[in-house]
Amino acid sequence: MSCYSMGSSDDESLSGSRSSDESEFTRELPPPKRPRRNYTLVGMFSSITEALAGMGGGSGNMYSVLYNYGKKGNGQRVFGCKTHRECEKRFRVGFSDDGEGKTVTLEESGEHTTEVLPTAKTGINPLLKRESDDLLRGGAGGQKARKLLGERYAKNVMLDAILPTEKQLTNRKAYLKRKAAGQFDAETDESSFSTQPAEFRHELIVLRSFEHAVDAQDENGAKSFGVVVSSRTCFRNILYAHQGQSTDGVLGGWSLVDFGTYTTHFTRRKYSKTFVPWLYMFVRTESEVAYKGMFLTAKRFARLFFGIDLELKFGSIDCTASIANAFSAVWPDIEILNCYPHLSRKAREKANKLLQEPTFFQSNIWPDIQYMHAARTKEQFEAFAKLFLQYWRDQGEIAYSTWFKKTYLAGVWANWFGVCAIPGVTPSQNAIEAPGHKAVMRHIPTGQYSNRPVLAEVIAKARKLLSTSENYYINRVTRRKIVKAIVFNASKYVVGNNNVHGNIVTRDRVKRQVELEYLSLHQVKVLCTDQLALEMESTFDHAQIDAIREKYMCDCLAFWHTGWLCSHIISAGVLLKDINFDVLIARLPVRKVAGGQRKDRGALEMSRSSSDFFSVDNLVDLFLRFPARPLHWNCLRDFTSDDGTNTEMRAGVITTWAERDGVFVWSVRFSNGENVKVECEDLAQCVNRAFAMGLEVTKTIDL
Repeated sequence: MSCYSMGSSDDESLSGSRSSDESEFTRELPPPKRPRRNYTLVGMFSSITEALAGMGGGSGNMYSVLYNYGKKGNGQRVFGCKTHRECEKRFRVGFSDDGEGKTVTLEESGEHTTEVLPTAKTGINPLLKRESDDLLRGGAGGQKARKLLGERYAKNVMLDAILPTEKQLTNRKAYLKRKAAGQFDAETDESSFSTQPAEFRHELIVLRSFEHAVDAQDENGAKSFGVVVSSRTCFRNILYAHQGQSTDGVLGGWSLVDFGTYTTHFTRRKYSKTFVPWLYMFVRTESEVAYKGMFLTAKRFARLFFGIDLELKFGSIDCTASIANAFSAVWPDIEILNCYPHLSRKAREKANKLLQEPTFFQSNIWPDIQYMHAARTKEQFEAFAKLFLQYWRDQGEIAYSTWFKKTYLAGVWANWFGVCAIPGVTPSQNAIEAPGHKAVMRHIPTGQYSNRPVLAEVIAKARKLLSTSENYYINRVTRRKIVKAIVFNASKYVVGNNNVHGNIVTRDRVKRQVELEYLSLHQVKVLCTDQLALEMESTFDHAQIDAIREKYMCDCLAFWHTGWLCSHIISAGVLLKDINFDVLIARLPVRKVAGGQRKDRGALEMSRSSSDFFSVDNLVDLFLRFPARPLHWNCLRDFTSDDGTNTEMRAGVITTWAERDGVFVWSVRFSNGENVKVECEDLAQCVNRAFAMGLEVTKTIDL
């Protein structure tokens, strides 16, 4: 089939000056055939939408379908440029299915002409269509979506010129609503899905089975096969992860691989990571083909079931090339994180085989690895690695140094220091590999951080940092006096409480040490000057946490683990008057003793209270280590009666604490309205007496 119209031939040009008699015996030649076009491959895409976006390439040119080969041609289509007059530019879109889902190939031929046709563009440019759809599906209207796109691409001249109009976006939203009628609805699914029976929710679903040669070079050799499975409950976690933002074992000769994410949550008075499964794969032989098939299956069915594009920014794995290659093949822009706990175990195992002096690992290598993991920046990590490995070689441990450099410092495998990703995402698979994964029975928000209480331990550390200005230095822009960053002492070097390692934070020390060489300081960057209107509740909500994350960023591991919370952030907020420290302490939630709660003791056992948790010795040790722990606890103390003749017991509530000349002092408000300053041992005796007398120590009471 030809798409090019040929002009009629001029008789004279065909016959020249020949006579009419001569022309009777001359057959008219057909027009010459146009040479077959040669197409070159542009790229491979997972959907036709991505391929159409690839046509524009950001140029703003518009294309329309010239040929559609239909079912006989396996859906192949040829697009021509309608932006330029008589343009020879062509794109060819083809489809294939190799068992891993449909793949779209995009090829091009010819060049654009120079004359632009005065035709108006219709529809949303494919380059921005997917992003527009995501905003509209997320609840934005035409006006809001247009504003968000305008802000996002204000500095990109090319994309700003092809932004869709508000009317186009409004019409697109109406189209998406009509298209989604009767399909999966994320808003109603949470309530409707929970009413389904357990058999339906947890029924095993086979998403894909596959087979491939173990050796890609030998098609007739040994074969490996596998199956990718999930359940309606597990697979919905992809949707929940998308809304909020591998590991292996062996079973009967089969490898069981689970693919999923982890979320930050608050439990047992600390923040931790929990594995959230998406799907599972049983496979005979783990290989790049198997992992790629599993990733493509997740991506394909996320689009099919929920209408979302599963795009991953980070992948946390152990040092396995096949998984890394599969990740990069499916998500080319993904950043691979190397699991630090895996590295720790492997480094210790190799020490027994490669070290000349076995004790060298514990005395030198292991502390050096910990220093590298605690690096504040990539430049600092690289400087540490160069320094430490050279020292290992100088000490004769050449074999171990060579192995470590090749295995954990080359390419993507060097991403195992604490701040190599983003806050809330850490290079660790501990959450994924935790034993005894529980089936997720409800909709859980999968995010980088959790909106939970500020820990008492964090408050205590912040109080120590703020006890004296020698523990921090405020770095300001010289001319405008705008705070750029606040530098704090690391815990080991905090001044106060008779700390022998105490080191004053000065301007010279900040300049000399924080950039590269040492780990004795932490820096909190102040990213904006806006004053935060934070409500000092016991639990910070997502809006408040987002505001904190937008203004502050710390380089300590606690901040990167929780995604927002550390003592340095709290201290910086207090110094810049974003956080009221006194109100925050007053709103600390009252918590019971860790672990299972003890049963009430009988009358004959009350004398044994001194040997339990509330013994004086145990409380003294607890209060010195965690001075914020007894806040809002109850206690009893002897007071002389008003007439001075008798002694009476009065209940009190511990309200605040302070450090004076290296000594902790707590303030206790008693039932008569009197506030009394009490030191550690006296406070422990008061709490012990309350427990022995039967007063609920950790329960809120009205005085």
